[in-house]
Amino acid sequence: GLLVLSFATWWIRGWISNRQLKVEGQNQKAKHKQESLLETAILLENVINTSSDLIYVKDKDLRTILANTTFANAMGKLPEDLYGKTDGENGWNLQSDASDSKTAIRDSAHEDIQALSGKIIHNPSDMAHISDEIRYFDTTKMPLRDESGEIIGILGISRDVTERRSSEERQEHYGEFQNLVTSLATEFINLPASQFDAGVDQMLE
Repeated sequence: GLLVLSFATWWIRGWISNRQLKVEGQNQKAKHKQESLLETAILLENVINTSSDLIYVKDKDLRTILANTTFANAMGKLPEDLYGKTDGENGWNLQSDASDSKTAIRDSAHEDIQALSGKIIHNPSDMAHISDEIRYFDTTKMPLRDESGEIIGILGISRDVTERRSSEERQEHYGEFQNLVTSLATEFINLPASQFDAGVDQMLE
C-alpha cells in the first residue's frame, strides 16, 4: 500500500506540473516535457480509476483538481464535474457525530489545512452520506510537494471500511453479551445453598 501511495504521489506531482505549464512561447525542450507529463497524467488517471478507493487531489485553495471515478461516483458525478470546486460546492455530503453536514465539511477542511501545513492526517472513522446511507472511510491526507519541496496541494485516499466496522461492532457486542452471561452465571452459581434451589425454581417458572 505504501509503495502504491508513493508511486501515485510521484505521478500526481507530474500531473499537477502539467496543468501549470504554459503552452505559449515554449521551446522544444519544454514542449517535450509537456508531452511527457501529459502521458504521465493519462497513465495516472488510468491507474487510479482501477481503484475501489476514493482518490482525489486538491490545490492550495482546497479545490479539486483530480479525482478518480470512484470518488466522483460517490457524488453521482463525473470527475471533470468536480474540478475547480471545493467539497461544499461539489455537494460532498459529509457527516459528523452530530449529523451536521456543514460542521463536518469544516472539520474536513481543517484536516486539509493541516495537510497543507506538512502533516500527514489519518482519520480511521471518516463518515459520509452516500446513496442514502452512512458509509465509514479510513482516510489519509498528505501534502504534495514540487521538485523544490514547496507544498502545492494535498492527496487524499479514502477506503470504505463500513462492512469491516459493522463486523467489529457485532463482535464487540457479542463480547459484551458473553461477559454479561458469564457474570450472571457466576453470580448464580455462587448463591448460598439455601438460595440455590429457590433460584433454579424461579428460572424454571
